Amino acid sequence: QVCMCGEVTREKALAILESYPLERDIFGEVINSHLERTVCARITNLSLFSGHDRKVLDRLAMYSESSVYFPDQYIVREGEKDDKMHILNVGSGYLMKLGCTIKAHGEGKYIGLENMLGFTTIVTV
Repeated sequence: QVCMCGEVTREKALAILESYPLERDIFGEVINSHLERTVCARITNLSLFSGHDRKVLDRLAMYSESSVYFPDQYIVREGEKDDKMHILNVGSGYLMKLGCTIKAHGEGKYIGLENMLGFTTIVTV
């Protein structure tokens, strides 16, 4: 039996969604709901948390908030107040200053640990 697929590239999908902000938000919610179950595995496998009790890590995962960011959206901005550690579950994010990319972060990387622990509340680059 032959299988026929409709395929849309990421580039074209993002271009379409850029023109339809309401649908982009709905699409983000769909993505989020499908990836939500992968958060626990990401958190429990972070080297940062190696050696910690599994129950503690499960609770961290349970209370974490999942968000989806599209390429033109910022996770955090320098100078903003923030009390969260952001863990990249799927995809990549970029550390930028004055429009220039300083560093790329991939899956399993985290930013803002010092904010979550209360060492600082202001995002710095």
